Amino acid sequence: MSIENIKSIAEKTLQQPELTLQVNQTGQNLSIVINRPKELEVNYDDLARKILEAFLVDLSAEDLANIEGIKFFGRIQGQQKQEWQKLQELNTLAQKKVEPIPSDVKPQSIIISSPTTPITSSPEITPQTNINPTTPPTTSYPDEVKPKPSNSYQSRSAASSKQPNAWALINDIRLKQ
Repeated sequence: MSIENIKSIAEKTLQQPELTLQVNQTGQNLSIVINRPKELEVNYDDLARKILEAFLVDLSAEDLANIEGIKFFGRIQGQQKQEWQKLQELNTLAQKKVEPIPSDVKPQSIIISSPTTPITSSPEITPQTNINPTTPPTTSYPDEVKPKPSNSYQSRSAASSKQPNAWALINDIRLKQ
């Protein structure tokens, strides 16, 4: 594809006649200079992104076969010094090309369950939370699902007799081996 065709795709994409584009190819690099009037503020990153997206849509792999990278420059018209620059390697650009998700498609939640265990909704197990701004929230559970109190602050002598002594169990396991 010729430089003039590439320039026309970029100009058609930007649709801003006040911007002038210079497109050149040196070796395997394409350079695109975006010249703006002094009084016009532009977002060069956004302009470069639009041009790259147009290239992905309008140009074939054969059109871009002899181009390794695109150098973007932004400057004020009549100035020699650029105020912005960006290098886009085409091999990384091809990896970023992803089909867009239609806007009417909503994400779906995935439920994973065991095939032997049916999924049921049981109101008896669901915690009931009373949210009142004047009092702290409280949660009530049925007796069979109430959380057990932590023994982290209890001494060994105050530990519940119903709970096994973990160290005794570990020692029993060691002795049996």
